[in-house]
Parts: sequence; structure tokens; C-alpha cells
Amino acid sequence: MTEERLMIMQMLSDGKINVDEASRLLDAIGQESYSAPYTDPTSRRADQSSRRDSDPFTKFTPDQLIELRDHGVTAAFIRELREAGLSDVTADQLIELADHGVSSKFIREISAEGLRDLDIDHLIELADHGVKPEFIREMREVGRGMLTTDQLIELSEHGVSANYIREVREAGLDIEDINELIELSEHGVSANYIREIGAEGLRDLSVDQLIEFVNHGVDPQYIREMRDLDLPARSVSL
Repeated sequence: MTEERLMIMQMLSDGKINVDEASRLLDAIGQESYSAPYTDPTSRRADQSSRRDSDPFTKFTPDQLIELRDHGVTAAFIRELREAGLSDVTADQLIELADHGVSSKFIREISAEGLRDLDIDHLIELADHGVKPEFIREMREVGRGMLTTDQLIELSEHGVSANYIREVREAGLDIEDINELIELSEHGVSANYIREIGAEGLRDLSVDQLIEFVNHGVDPQYIREMRDLDLPARSVSL
């Protein structure tokens, strides 16, 4: 680390500059010498001390400031998060948010869809699993009520779309349980499959039965072939 960077870190630690000023100085030392108009140091320190006491975002140690900069956490990023309603966030949490692409725009958009006051972990999980505002809207429409954050994450993680839920219900399987919908999707039970075996006379099967059929390769053709066998009268008919 250069002498200039060390000096900036020490000034921040001593309360002589705030995080915005430190960030600007760090930007400047790589290109040109920093200069600023003279201001009375007593009044400036008093003003900065007041700002630090009221703003948890400025209470960074020199080491934290270095790590924040290394992870691309800018003063603008912090201000925007604060304006989006995210306060009392630690340096480590700011780094996690930046690393996982959680922006102030993302927070505002999912908040507008009803997901408010989420903790940091949930915000990161939503971003990591691609739970976008349009996904939340679509799921609210087919979910027959507002789904929880964890349910939205599970649905997105397993690739269950609103369109899949709609088609399964239109095929005759009117279910609401999120876990059952995930199980059906995971085992490849499509709406088309449900319609086809229904056309062969196997209607009103449970979710478990449908999954077992798919897992064991019981397809419409197999059902037809078994039904067309010349079986003894005492055999169970299909």
C-alpha cells in the first residue's frame, strides 16, 4: 500500500475525513495529487463527528474501507441502498450485497411487489435464484394468494413457472400445495402427460401416483397395450 493510501486510511480512522471524502481521495491518488480549499478544521471535524454518530454507514475501519473498495462498494452504492430503505448494514453485508448483485433498484422493485423489510440473507437468496419482479407477479396470480419469500425461492430454484402451474391445473390436477408442484416438476410430470393418461381412463390420480407412473415408465402406450390384452375374466381391468 502506498504512503498516500495509508495516510487516507489513518485520516478516516481519526475522524478527520468521512467515507465519501476517503473514497474520492482514493480515486484521486491514482491520477493526480489531491487538493481541496481550506476550511476551518475545528468546524469540519465537529460536522463530520455529528454525521458519523448519526450514520452507521460511515463507521468503517481502515481495513474495512480497503475491502469495500476491493469489492466495488462505492459511496453511491451505499447511498442508494440507504434511500431504498436498507439501513444498519455492516461492511461485510455491504460486500455480500454487492458481490451477489443486490442493487437498490432490485430492492425497490421487489418491495413494490409486496416483499418488504427482508433481511440481507433473503435479499441475496432472491437475487441468486433469479426471483425477479415479474416472477413474483406471475406467481401471485397463480398462487391464489401471496407466497412467502422462501416459497418463491423454492419455486424458482426448481424451475417451476407460473405457466407450468396453470397448465397442470388446466389438465385436471387442481392442486395448491407448493411442495407438490415442485415434486411434479422435478419428476417430469407434464400437463400433457396428465391429459394423455387421463384420456386412457386413469383420472383423479394423486400426486404420488403420477410421480410413480412417470418414474416407472408407465406411459399412455403401455396403458393401451395392457388394456388390450386378452386377460382372464378374474383379472383386474384397466
